[in-house]
Amino acid sequence: MSLTFRYIVFKQMETHMNKSIAALIVGTCLASPLAIAQSNDTGWYLGLGAGRAYLEDDNRLVGVDFDADDTAMKVYFGYKINQYIAIEGSYADWGEPDDRIGGNKYEADLSGFGGFVMGILPVTDRFDLFAKIGVYLWDAELENKRTNLELADEDGYNLGFGFGAGYDLTNNVGIRVEFEAVDADTLDDAYAGTVGIHWQF
Repeated sequence: MSLTFRYIVFKQMETHMNKSIAALIVGTCLASPLAIAQSNDTGWYLGLGAGRAYLEDDNRLVGVDFDADDTAMKVYFGYKINQYIAIEGSYADWGEPDDRIGGNKYEADLSGFGGFVMGILPVTDRFDLFAKIGVYLWDAELENKRTNLELADEDGYNLGFGFGAGYDLTNNVGIRVEFEAVDADTLDDAYAGTVGIHWQF
């Protein structure tokens, strides 16, 4: 085998190797953004939220029109099955809103646990809309603070639902704004608007 022939074979092998290495590098670069974009499509998450809760009762509980609001706090956690569906649980404290009626000060207290199925609509890689529906296990109290008379102390479970929008700040941290309501038997209306931040892991 001549020296010239060996050189030609060597150069061909070198060319093929360089092309293979280049293809591997390009493929890796193209795959990396896709992997980053998909990294938050599934997995567990944990979040905290705060906002305002509104509780109303029109003559059903105490013969007066109770309508008040207070600070609401919540902890939520869940699992994203894919980019369209998640299972979520939460604990919410809807504060202690009070209302002065006829010289009396009435104070309500609502808290409970919720379990929801969430439908997610991705709008962009980072922004999505969502809606959820499920069951809310609640505990409600109403007290006349002037006389310290407890007018109601009830618990139960009813339909809970909500909707909102979320935005991923990073692959692991996101924020969301949501409205949620619970059809608690003790109150005519119970709903809240919150802003939350969550971590996905």
